Amino acid sequence: MALFNTTADNFDYQSKSGGVSVPNQNEVAMLSSRFALMRDAIGTIEQGKSIVFISAGSWALHDLLRYVLMQTGPADVDVFTWSISIPGATQIINLLERGQIQRFSFIAHMMMKKWSAAATQMLKAHTERLHLSHIHAKGFILCNDNWRVSCISSANYTNNPAIEGGIISTSPEVWEQNRKWIDAIHENGANLDEAFTGLDGTKGREKGTRTEQNGVLLLLRGLPGAGKSDLARSLCGEVFENDAYFTVGDQYLFDAKRMHQAVASCLQNTKNAMEERKPLICVANTFVDERDMAPYQRLAALHGYRVHVVTVENRHGGRNRHGVTAAQLAAMRQNYGVKL
Repeated sequence: MALFNTTADNFDYQSKSGGVSVPNQNEVAMLSSRFALMRDAIGTIEQGKSIVFISAGSWALHDLLRYVLMQTGPADVDVFTWSISIPGATQIINLLERGQIQRFSFIAHMMMKKWSAAATQMLKAHTERLHLSHIHAKGFILCNDNWRVSCISSANYTNNPAIEGGIISTSPEVWEQNRKWIDAIHENGANLDEAFTGLDGTKGREKGTRTEQNGVLLLLRGLPGAGKSDLARSLCGEVFENDAYFTVGDQYLFDAKRMHQAVASCLQNTKNAMEERKPLICVANTFVDERDMAPYQRLAALHGYRVHVVTVENRHGGRNRHGVTAAQLAAMRQNYGVKL
């Protein structure tokens, strides 16, 4: 059963919403129906209190921004979103022209220059900072002499009748943390590595590299049939490989069209093991192209793992079980490089 029936109001139409304070009294949870007014869906913004909200698609993020500004008064506003439409841009411009937004900056996903070019161009003439980046976060922060407000939401600045949720915080500390990454995006552009290095407390560590050692990452490379998987399993219990994605029971069902998914799955499993601080992790892939090892080396640097690369030779006459042709094997040998 769906949580919300968008063709009828399943909540009490007279009250239009429900709100309940959590035990620590510093948060209130608001659940609003499809037909809720903003005052019923969100309530009153209070210093020192956060509002966690769920909406059945009765309003968009630009409506929420307007509602919050009605309570805080004119403020400096930084908007960030994945998507924005012309109605959303128009509402923001109206708030600027009426003086409710004093200073304005805007971050959206870089695809908006193609998908929402008109809305983006509308805002460009009204903002001191506009940047398109790899962003999926949506929300805003605002400040004036009396308020530091942050909003993180699943909603965009588009009129989309879908279930959305988020949180409004009045914590100055939360506002300051959001201020840091927003400034970093505007200052460093699309280079997210440069923008975010140091914001999480890694400042002083070159490119986010951990100084402590949490374990060893062993990358076993070699041509198909060399026995990489067998060797990895004899060395440690944490073994990951691209081939595991195509293995169901005892059957190996390779699909070249899904190779990118296999690569992503192997990398994710390795990351999870590092998060759990497993002392020895083995990854057994061909790694013919050294660029395939780079993501694992970056993970190791981030999580504090020493990396060892071992080439497994086929001196025992092993045969590959995955249908790699002789021509493909010859091409792999031609491109295979070893650092001594």
